[in-house]
Amino acid sequence: MVSLSIKNIDPQFHDGLNALAADQLIQIAEDGIIVSSTQASDGLRVVCDAGGAHIRYHKKVEFFRGISYLIQGVREPIDEVSAFEDNGYMLDCSRNAVASVSAVKKLVRHMALMGLSTLQLYTEDTFEIPEWTYFGYQRGRYTGAEIKEMDAYARQFGIELIPCVQTLAHLNQALRWRQFGGMIDCNDILLAGDDETYRFIDDMMRQLSSQFSTRRVHIGMDEAHMLGLGRYLSKNGYQNRNEIICNHLTKVVDICKKYGLKPMMWSDMFFRLAFNGNYYVQGDQPLPPETLALLNPDVELVYWDYYHKEQDHYINQIRQHQKMPNTLVFAGGAWKWHGLLPDLKYSEVTTRSALNACRERDIKDVFATGWGDDGAECAAFSILPILQLYAEMGYQGDIDRDVLSARFTACTGGILEDFYLMDEPNETTPTFKDTMNPTKYLLYQDVMIGLFDMHVDAQTFPKHFRECALKLEKVIKRGGRWSYMFQHVHAMCLLLEKKCTLGLEITERYLNADKQGLQDLVHGALQETIALAKQYLITAETQWLEENKAFGLEVIHIRIGGVLTRLEAAARRIQSYVDGHIDSLEELETERLQFNGPYQPDADVNIFENRYQNIVSASRLSW
Repeated sequence: MVSLSIKNIDPQFHDGLNALAADQLIQIAEDGIIVSSTQASDGLRVVCDAGGAHIRYHKKVEFFRGISYLIQGVREPIDEVSAFEDNGYMLDCSRNAVASVSAVKKLVRHMALMGLSTLQLYTEDTFEIPEWTYFGYQRGRYTGAEIKEMDAYARQFGIELIPCVQTLAHLNQALRWRQFGGMIDCNDILLAGDDETYRFIDDMMRQLSSQFSTRRVHIGMDEAHMLGLGRYLSKNGYQNRNEIICNHLTKVVDICKKYGLKPMMWSDMFFRLAFNGNYYVQGDQPLPPETLALLNPDVELVYWDYYHKEQDHYINQIRQHQKMPNTLVFAGGAWKWHGLLPDLKYSEVTTRSALNACRERDIKDVFATGWGDDGAECAAFSILPILQLYAEMGYQGDIDRDVLSARFTACTGGILEDFYLMDEPNETTPTFKDTMNPTKYLLYQDVMIGLFDMHVDAQTFPKHFRECALKLEKVIKRGGRWSYMFQHVHAMCLLLEKKCTLGLEITERYLNADKQGLQDLVHGALQETIALAKQYLITAETQWLEENKAFGLEVIHIRIGGVLTRLEAAARRIQSYVDGHIDSLEELETERLQFNGPYQPDADVNIFENRYQNIVSASRLSW
């Protein structure tokens, strides 16, 4: 740990440095490296000599990036100018998990060392609006005091905390309550043109403007696919949907201006309405003139794209956006939303292509997104390597893995390759494709129903999970601040080693009328799997409470508890059959089919299914 003397440091940095010391990221001592600093018109420069270290910075956060080079042990001069004026991260606090205040502060400390300058909190309904008591009810919503505390904490590092909310769609969690019944168009979409809708949005913006020090706000408005086709249609008849969204946007922008807020929004709806639902269009297909005429130039547009590996794709999409009259922001993906684990390799490839395109096309504001679809079961901090990559590609360009690894250890205390081990459990076959997530469907599929049994290789899967567990054991032995994540993935691998083929074994022995074999499973593999599932539940709980508020943990308990209950029920049911109390196990006699097939012979089948309700049963849970 580097030891620093900060007596000559500008007092504005003292709180941040003391926070880093309290987190044992640095040590402050009289006999440490003497650090001094000055502010300059651009860039970061770090110079070390016999007298100590001098950090010249432009933005406040760049000073802390300079500190990370001292942590890293770099003593040769550093000269950097970021290609991006703003570079940051959006933390999803709406998909079951709401990051605890302490976790947000922890994230801020590591982002500061990286030199990232913005942190957006994606809060669909997870912040308080006093007039709307059911908004975020029992969801772990942030209080006004908590937001002010996080905002002040981020500011001491020079990081801008930005609210990201929804003012059109993606409000299903709030709209479930009767209090909001009068303002629903359909599904999760607000009723455009309705007075109550704008009263609600006004209350929202007033609240945000009083809690965040920034004047920027992300107003969402993405993926409103059924806009104008529900109650709006009944009240107004069919209307041009581009005009509906643009008129709604004008009203939302006026409300933002009322409270001194400058909005940004996702750009997809303008393209989807113009190109038959498509966002990523091929070739040169700019928006039609009639759509361009409706755009509000006071809104920054955020082009989001998490999926493409080709730099030319991003360049083409950016060019089409740059024909619009709005300032353009880019949002990429730090993949943690496709299941239980991150997909860092895919995230790295897409990020390198996207940010190289942004640099080429002179985009000045970028951020990564870390969504938490279907329960936020993946660890919030698992995608730190991608945040490091965002930082380095801003300051240094397309760096190699060795440089990234050294920077990552300096800024997070972690080992880059250890984090990449979290990708491997999902890579069950040589034909693995990006974002496939067998760990999730193998965990939650029922051993007596076997919706995914046709896709399990009984010879290779158990060996694969055992090998992953052995690698993770070595990481766990080293300890460190991220051990809780590796312990959880290790518990997952031990569980899946046993559970992945259990349904196949039960079915085979039943169809062969092997009652002794079934008896052996009841007293052997089933009991071992139950014990491992209990341990997995404990590590899941530990990981959750390390990163999040307690709200939402009940969903994790219910899901893993369901696995346990069904394993125990399987043991009882099989025992009843073995003992002759029942004549058959009808669920084991049902033919196993390919999941969501059929597929063509010799097809390269890789399953992506991240929705719990579709994995756990063929009887959907949304009756």
